[in-house]
Amino acid sequence: MDVRQSPDWKRLEEEALSLFVRLLRADTRNPPGNESRAVALVREELEKCGLEPRVLEKVPGRSNLVLRLPGVGTGPSLLLDSHVDVVGVREEEWTVPPFAGQTRDGCIWGRGALDMKHMTAMSTATVIALHRLGVRLTGDLVLAVTADEEDGGGAGVQFLCQEHKDLVRADYALGEVGGFSIQVGSQRLYPVQVGEKGACRVTVELAGVGGHGSVPNPDSVPLVLGKILERLSRLRFPIVPHPAARAFLDSLAQASPLPQKLALKCLGSGILSSFLLDHVVPVDRRHRLRATLSNTCQPTMVEAGERSNVIPTRGTIELDCRILPGVDPREMAAEVQKTIGTLGKATLRMGWRGHAAPLENPLLEQIRRTIQVMDPGAVVTPYLMPAFTNGGIYRATGVVGNYMGFTPVLMPPSLDYLSLFHAPDERCPVQGFCWGVRTLFEVVRSFLEAR
Repeated sequence: MDVRQSPDWKRLEEEALSLFVRLLRADTRNPPGNESRAVALVREELEKCGLEPRVLEKVPGRSNLVLRLPGVGTGPSLLLDSHVDVVGVREEEWTVPPFAGQTRDGCIWGRGALDMKHMTAMSTATVIALHRLGVRLTGDLVLAVTADEEDGGGAGVQFLCQEHKDLVRADYALGEVGGFSIQVGSQRLYPVQVGEKGACRVTVELAGVGGHGSVPNPDSVPLVLGKILERLSRLRFPIVPHPAARAFLDSLAQASPLPQKLALKCLGSGILSSFLLDHVVPVDRRHRLRATLSNTCQPTMVEAGERSNVIPTRGTIELDCRILPGVDPREMAAEVQKTIGTLGKATLRMGWRGHAAPLENPLLEQIRRTIQVMDPGAVVTPYLMPAFTNGGIYRATGVVGNYMGFTPVLMPPSLDYLSLFHAPDERCPVQGFCWGVRTLFEVVRSFLEAR
C-alpha cells in the first residue's frame, strides 16, 4: 500500500502558474538575453522555501541558476534542465502582447510559453514540493535554469559544463523537447525525445570580378550564388531511420488506419522511403518527416553586395546542416563541397555529433508507468528530434549520461504545438500545464525516492 504523503496540489499548481506568468513577463529575447531577470524570479521562489541556489554568470546579466538536492547515493542522479532565453518576436504579428503573460481562451500566451519557460516553472515547483515533503532521494536531484540556449549556449550550458562541471553532473536529465501529447485517431501519444541530430554550420564563400552594374556579367557573384542555391535545393540525403525514429513511426502506425499504417511502416523500415516522402506523404508532414529520417542541409543566409549599381566581388551562403547520430560534421561539409563543385569553397565553421539514449532505460520506463496512471491508455513513444537542445552539450562534455526531452503538457487535439515553436501567438493550455506539474513531480519522485 502506497502511504506516501502527497503535495497540496492546489497550492503547488497556483504557485507554478504564478511563476510561469511572471517568467513570461520577463523579456529575455536572445540577443541580448538579459536572463538575470527571469533567474531572479526562480531564485526568489527557492529561497523563500529555505533552499540555497547558486547563480553563475560568464557574462553580466546572462545568469544561470543551479541547485542540487543531495541524495543518499544509492541511486542515479537526475538533472531537470531548462533555459529562459527566448527567440525574438515581431510584435505586430501577435494577437496579444508577447511579453504580457496573458491568459486567454484557456491558454497562457507569450514568447517562451512552450520553449521553454513552462518547464522552468514546473521543475521549480517539483523541487520545492519534494523539499517541503522532506522526500528522501536515492540520488541527487539537480535543477539547472540556463541562459543562451537559443544562440548556442556559450554563456549558458557550455559555460557550466566547462567551468562548473560538478555542479550540473548527472546520470540522467530531463529537458526539451518532448512530453507534449499528440492525438492520432482515438489514440493519445506522448513522444519522449531520446535523441537529437547533430548540427554543423557550413559557410560557402566565392569570389568574382566586380564592376559597374550597367555592364552585364554572366559570371558575377550574385548569379553564381543563384547557381549554388539551385544545386543545394536538389541535394537529397539517403533515408536512414534511426531506431528512435523507427519506434516513433511504429507508434504512429499502430494508431493509424490501414493506408497510413502501411506507409508509416515502410518509412520506418526504409522501404520506398524517398518515393513515399516525395509523392505520398502530405506536404505539411513531408518536410518534418524528412528532417527526422535523414541528414538535411538548409541555406539560411545569403550575402553579397553593398550598392545596387556595383557588382560585388565576394559573396557567402550560410548553411544550417543537421546530421543523424553517428555522422561526423566533416562528412557533411565534404558533401556540400562535392555538390557545389568549383563554384565556391565550403568551410565547416562549427559542428557537433548527434546523440541518443538507449531506447530501454529506467527513466523512460518510469515515464511510461507514470503516464499510465496520469492518462490511462495513452502510449509513450521514443522519438528522434531533428533540432538540438542543451542535451547535445551535456552529452558531448560527458556531464550527463542520458538526456531526454520530457516537459509534459496535456495538449488539446486542436492545438498544433509544433507550429507554435518560435512562432507568433506561442501559448500553453492552462489545464495541460497543471496536469504537467503533477506528472513531472510524480515521474521525478518515483524515479528518485528512497523506499
